Amino acid sequence: MNYSRARIIISFMGYMLVCLLICLMQSIGLLTLQIKTASALLILPAVIYAGYYFGDTLGGIIGFVAGALTDVYASTLCYNTVLLAVIGFACGFITSHYFNKNLTAAIVLNVVCSALYFFLKWLFLYAFIDPTPHIVLLNYTLPSVLYTAAVGILIFFPVNPILKKIQPKE
Repeated sequence: MNYSRARIIISFMGYMLVCLLICLMQSIGLLTLQIKTASALLILPAVIYAGYYFGDTLGGIIGFVAGALTDVYASTLCYNTVLLAVIGFACGFITSHYFNKNLTAAIVLNVVCSALYFFLKWLFLYAFIDPTPHIVLLNYTLPSVLYTAAVGILIFFPVNPILKKIQPKE
């Protein structure tokens, strides 16, 4: 095994450990990040940046594992596992084929993925079941989209220099 492959494996495992810590801290309530009805899901930007820096395959793997860990304490069955794996893979694919790795790409990915994640969650869990789905959409889903996207963009600044150094070279 050469140096670069060992570096990729160690970086990947370290990032997986960080994702595990994020999931654990949010599940036990140490890292709730809630403002009134809006709550940020920190694992979503972590999965976005996994795809952004590690590529589509490793981003999908990290998304799958992080989604499975999130589903352990969430009320959804396999929703996070599937969607976070797709988001991790898609972010890696999009950044490797269509986007440059810069602040604009990080902003677009955070806003689009946050909107997609929370809108689909609302659609599958509330739109056809809840008697007042529009209240859930306006009071919980939209604020959570904006809050998660904003937190994801703010996380980009301290994470970018670190992940740039450990990302696999193309």
